[in-house]
Amino acid sequence: MKYSKEVLEKAVKQSFSVSGVLRKLGIAGGGSHGHITRRIKDLGIDTSHFKKQGENLKGFNPKKPWQEVLVLNLSNRRRPGVQLRQALLEMGKEYKCENPQCSIQSEWLGRKLVLDVDHINGNWQDNRPENLRFLCPNCHRQTATYGNKRQQLETKKYSSHPNKKVPHLKARKVERPSKDELAKMIWEKPTTHIAKDFGVSGKAIEKWCKAYGIEKPSRGYWAKKNQSKTSML
Repeated sequence: MKYSKEVLEKAVKQSFSVSGVLRKLGIAGGGSHGHITRRIKDLGIDTSHFKKQGENLKGFNPKKPWQEVLVLNLSNRRRPGVQLRQALLEMGKEYKCENPQCSIQSEWLGRKLVLDVDHINGNWQDNRPENLRFLCPNCHRQTATYGNKRQQLETKKYSSHPNKKVPHLKARKVERPSKDELAKMIWEKPTTHIAKDFGVSGKAIEKWCKAYGIEKPSRGYWAKKNQSKTSML
């Protein structure tokens, strides 16, 4: 069957491989793969956004529907951007930069861009459709949640710098213990254990102690204490 340029262009735009195009068209592989490949080439349809073979192996599993991919992910395993990108296309999302002020949209210098998948709320586990959007690499890097920017913002909340305004305790996502509570805990268990209890970094605990003026155990205190316990056994 001969597919028109319009039909093939639409399928190519929503896919990242010839195999993906075949799935979009609802046809089996085999000899059809070569035929469609030649047809796309003869019609001059741009496939610069197609992924290389090695990348596709790590990408979207065609046996898994997008409804099972675009969900709140409760595991500790991050879904690859390739997988999310393909799932969004399967869902029907238009492949273009969703920043209305972006002049690049889905092409750069006449070639299609491989767009990034941005988690709007900064939570990479939240893969629900309403929390995902396509952004060009440049726009993605300008977001407040790109890379480790979100982590840096959280760290600033615990800063004890005298020239910086520290948010009220009730405004914190993690409320500090009182001075007396922290002063007691700091001598009962290591800083790393306290940090784990509160879901913050060890650096944050050190800053809390500094802000309260609490004296901490000297370096090596807990190692010596554990060694002493071992020798007594």
